[in-house]
Amino acid sequence: MRLRFLTADVSGVLPGSAIAFTDSPTSLSRVFPLLQVSEGKHILPGAAEWAALGPNEGVAAGRGFSSSLSRREVLVTLHVDGRLHRWSDSSSSAPESPEVLLTVSDVTPTCFQIAPPQRANFHGTSAEDACVVVGTDNGELRLYKDLGGGYEWVEDVRMRDAHTKAITTVCWSPDGSQFLSGGEDGKIKIWSQQGQPRRTVEACDLPITSARWCPDGERLVFASGDSVYLMAVKPAACAALDSALNKTAARKQWKAHEGAVLGLDCTGSHILTGGEDGRYKLWDFDGTLLFTGAAPPRATQRATPGSGGNPLSQVTSVRWRPGDVTFAVAGHDWVALCDKSGRVLSQTFGDFGLPQSLSWTRDGARLAVAGGPTTLAVGRVLLQPQRWNVFEASLESETTILLKDLSSQGARSIQQRDAIVQFSMGCASSADRTTAQ
Repeated sequence: MRLRFLTADVSGVLPGSAIAFTDSPTSLSRVFPLLQVSEGKHILPGAAEWAALGPNEGVAAGRGFSSSLSRREVLVTLHVDGRLHRWSDSSSSAPESPEVLLTVSDVTPTCFQIAPPQRANFHGTSAEDACVVVGTDNGELRLYKDLGGGYEWVEDVRMRDAHTKAITTVCWSPDGSQFLSGGEDGKIKIWSQQGQPRRTVEACDLPITSARWCPDGERLVFASGDSVYLMAVKPAACAALDSALNKTAARKQWKAHEGAVLGLDCTGSHILTGGEDGRYKLWDFDGTLLFTGAAPPRATQRATPGSGGNPLSQVTSVRWRPGDVTFAVAGHDWVALCDKSGRVLSQTFGDFGLPQSLSWTRDGARLAVAGGPTTLAVGRVLLQPQRWNVFEASLESETTILLKDLSSQGARSIQQRDAIVQFSMGCASSADRTTAQ
């Protein structure tokens, strides 16, 4: 299993244009620039994520079901001029110029997240509604609601005094019923789906750099300075009792890196961090270090702490792949795919800039890398060929499996309607999984 990205010189690209490159019929990987302008007005602040927006494909195709999980994912990016762009979902051809999803006015946005599609019927909001929360440089939070189809957005709630300084991170809970915000004021706060404050979880001396909900929705993990914090999050009625009777059990803290923790993500059992020291690390929920890996050296960068004089690229972003068996880490012009033990499966060097965010599609087939100042790269996981006896199955294209008889050199292609994200072979038969089944 490996990730593959193509690189290109994006200098001189006009605002709003997009360029696509195809390496081979089986690479299915491309890189294209975002807005490349001289004054820096449209520079991407490092926020990009896949979101399930638009018409419901199950209904549109007449398959008789209605679920937001059946919606096609599009890539959404945030720009410092206040615009959120949606990029066309094109897996095998050039993406069209982006369209404006919504515009945040009068402030500079710093982060955003769209509510997860599996949320359903919390406080009168149906499962088909979409909602996005945006953090800003003046400590304000804004909620926007989709009025239908992912194309008509209105500002729903504005929280002017959410934080006293710039907001650095926002994150919806797994069920979409609430979200958290973290800021340069060192505070982590939890808000209801309607923007009502629920509680201030923690106040740190240094800015919050990253925060995530654990998959169970009962704990959250966040980073401030060189430390990682793990906290239990329960209803306000229980919080005071927990604090009085067993405060240490509700909160853990440990030093994670020599220098600031820049990236953070978690599964149900492991925490993944990346830091200024050029290292990425795996931890369990007790704070026990399980693995330490290093980014490649950079000849133009000064030596980082603990590197023995060998300069390492800062690890600026980390993200678990859906399924929790592999993860991606990124540094300057570098992206790596690792297994759950930390071993590097593949790594790619390209013109990624300094990656500030990584985002996987729900099926784990594609990875978006938002790198400063103006590059967005999209890569596809290349599945390894599978063999059984004298037969071999491999991906011929995104939707086609090539089945070979190695003894006779005979071959046939098996076509699927949707993109293939996993396949296996045995007993002279093959089984595959696509994005829709």
